[in-house]
Amino acid sequence: MNWIALKSRLQTFLLNKGIYVRPGASASLFDVLDRLKPVDPGCEFLRVGRGTDGTYTLPDVLTGIEYCFSPGVGPTMVFEEEIYDRLGIKSFCIDASIETPPTSRRDFFEFSSLFLSSVTQGSFVSLDDWLEMHSKVVGQADLVLQMDIEGAEYGALLSASPSTIDRFRVILIEIHGLDLLSMPICNVMFRQFLDKLLKNHTPVYANGNNCCGALKFGDIEVPRVLELTLLRNDFMKGSAPLSRAKFSPVANIAGTAPIEMLGWYSQNG
Repeated sequence: MNWIALKSRLQTFLLNKGIYVRPGASASLFDVLDRLKPVDPGCEFLRVGRGTDGTYTLPDVLTGIEYCFSPGVGPTMVFEEEIYDRLGIKSFCIDASIETPPTSRRDFFEFSSLFLSSVTQGSFVSLDDWLEMHSKVVGQADLVLQMDIEGAEYGALLSASPSTIDRFRVILIEIHGLDLLSMPICNVMFRQFLDKLLKNHTPVYANGNNCCGALKFGDIEVPRVLELTLLRNDFMKGSAPLSRAKFSPVANIAGTAPIEMLGWYSQNG
């Protein structure tokens, strides 16, 4: 990931929205990080995948969900395959960077050659319009969102309507560029991103992708790439910080030490 390019992308997005950020506008970095720390949802968790990159941790509250929206396919579809085989959840997948999906099966997904973006134009589609494309199939039922789109998550979610985001009972998202939070332009944009994402959802699991390392801000270890699981608030049954005892750090990349996520979890329990 080119982090300078990501900073430029974020700045351009804000300027296009008519937002100019002065250096003094940045909020406390630690206040931002505190909002990402996982809360115990009061339920068990599932690991879906094969224990490598593309494996996600979900709260076990998926009864009644039939569809997952999964932008960003890349080289593997192990998550989409397993969530279908284990739970019967079919995925709508988009990725214009690949010609064909990386699987010989065709039963667990529908694929379109599109990129998720803030607007619908050409090979780009907004989250609102993507859901509308499948509205006759999915109806008004709850959904899962699994998103790994290399920094494009900011524009895609900032431009989405609150009602669209609320359709997702569970959100699995890979957030890029957390090491840029000390830069005021990125800090302000990220607070707006969290305001949108956390309006009706709560973080319930966090893991650092060990692909790209981590930085230390005070006593908090901040991964450059964060895997975050969120649960819609009407399914939350707890409010205490999530205990580190529930999870061991996960290594996405074999042979590379996992990120310990120091400062993210409660040490009690």
